[in-house]
Amino acid sequence: MAVWIKSSRISLAARFRIRDLAKLMWSGFERFAKLAQPGLNDLGRQVVGSAGCGRRPALGCMPRAEGGHKQPFDIPARIVDNWMKHRRLMCGRRTSALASINGHQEQKLNRLFGNGGSMMSADSLQEQVEKFKTWASAYPVHRRTGEWECDYEHWPRLWAAAIAVLDSLPPEAWTETCSVNLLYATARDNEMEHIAQELSGRPEALLELARFALRSLEPDAKWQLAAQLGTLSTNKAEAETLLLRLVDDADEYVSRRSLLALGALKSVHAESLAEKAWLTGHEYQRIAALRVLKDIASSKLTEYAQFAEEDGRKSVIKSAHDVLKTGQ
Repeated sequence: MAVWIKSSRISLAARFRIRDLAKLMWSGFERFAKLAQPGLNDLGRQVVGSAGCGRRPALGCMPRAEGGHKQPFDIPARIVDNWMKHRRLMCGRRTSALASINGHQEQKLNRLFGNGGSMMSADSLQEQVEKFKTWASAYPVHRRTGEWECDYEHWPRLWAAAIAVLDSLPPEAWTETCSVNLLYATARDNEMEHIAQELSGRPEALLELARFALRSLEPDAKWQLAAQLGTLSTNKAEAETLLLRLVDDADEYVSRRSLLALGALKSVHAESLAEKAWLTGHEYQRIAALRVLKDIASSKLTEYAQFAEEDGRKSVIKSAHDVLKTGQ
């Protein structure tokens, strides 16, 4: 299926598939994330890039090209940029660059991606989730590795439906089914993390979905929510409470991302949890522990850097060198 966009300010019609759109959008997300929270983003590609690839392959973490993202596709970046600007306008994160969007372009983008959620509902999300499940049920199990979810051609519809719920329904109005669908959509969106990014600008929705996730079996939603909780400095107490539960999750990657988020929050529990992670002997837990000790400016960082030398694994030693270098 292809989507056509025409605009008075885009001279050439652009035809593209959703996978191409999604992968091109990734570079835009990277740029905005680096501006908003450089430390966490760098970690997201270092410990999520190196340590992250220690996840189960089926959970969508394959090695990336140098620089943390795949090579760009030949799709006009203006199309994706305009949509990103539109979404940020709807979320209230206006910048001076966004004012250049004219009404004609916005109408075109609205028809494609949804009108800020006001015209969509929890029923639409239910419908889109069911369509994804139908598609997934026919996807060969032996091919469900790496970025298999990116093969789905209707991500804009699922994104729009999820964001519409976030825009139109307060968390206290979510039904059990609505919460289940939001969590499912977030979990499947584990490569682009678009829904999780949208949640980052809605603290109450993020906290509510994280609370719901605690009793779920969706690790690919839990680690994304944990990462976003690490950015909630204005809601630190509740975010910390949730992360202290997620850090004990049976899934190693969920536990690791929760530990990293606690470090980003400068939690008083971060140091002891980093030491506990080190004692597991797990390669990526140790890498994360070093980063957390650096993030909280722990006096024990030098001591654990020496332990890293004794560990002997190249990735652990390199991480120790990196945190010492950046900590100077």
